[in-house]
Amino acid sequence: MVPVPRSSGRRLCLMLARESRSGGVHASGRQGCPTDTAKPVSRRPWSSPRRGNGRSAMGRHQRERRISQMKRLLLALLTAGTMIVSTAVQAQDHKTLGIVALLANDALNIAVIGGATDAAKAAGWDVKVTDTQASADQANAAMNSFAAQHVDAIFVLAFASSSIGSGLAAARDAHIPVGTWGGEIVPGIVATTSGRQVGDDSVKYLLEKAGDKANVLAMTFHPGKLCIDRGMAFDEGVK
Repeated sequence: MVPVPRSSGRRLCLMLARESRSGGVHASGRQGCPTDTAKPVSRRPWSSPRRGNGRSAMGRHQRERRISQMKRLLLALLTAGTMIVSTAVQAQDHKTLGIVALLANDALNIAVIGGATDAAKAAGWDVKVTDTQASADQANAAMNSFAAQHVDAIFVLAFASSSIGSGLAAARDAHIPVGTWGGEIVPGIVATTSGRQVGDDSVKYLLEKAGDKANVLAMTFHPGKLCIDRGMAFDEGVK
């Protein structure tokens, strides 16, 4: 697995496992954001016997944590949406969740969108998804569009809250609660997840499986909010 940078200014995105559509697990540099670069740097001699089992177990661990985290986040978001809608003079037969996706064709985004869709439909909600192709401008446009459509809640994937200001303003004006995957809590956002916590748990689990002797592979993506948070946890965890 790869780089263990010494510079505190470096931001690394942990290599996590992702589940293929056939059910198998393979390595990926993406966690809510695409891979930028990968630079192998040796920190410790590699102990090969542990590699396969550790990597597969790490994939299962990350997937289980994402599913659990997504259920808690969507429960909070849908509850907020239901409370707001229940105060309206005329209630709709079906409430709608608008999902603003970072990359709708990315494996991990697909997993998150799928989990959110399952949770919403289980609660009786309809779901609309907009693919922004990692563009903050398109994310703001999607949120404005959802606000104009009077959806009942908006779920934003992997954008920093500071980059979706106009979308949040439109949602606030329309009294629509917003939840984010990895964004910061700011006015208008009622629920979010912690990319830093995922990073802390990931590096701890990785080092427990790799032991004291290992080469570490990290997949870097400096602009990605989730990747930056996990990278900070990784930098500190491997010191």
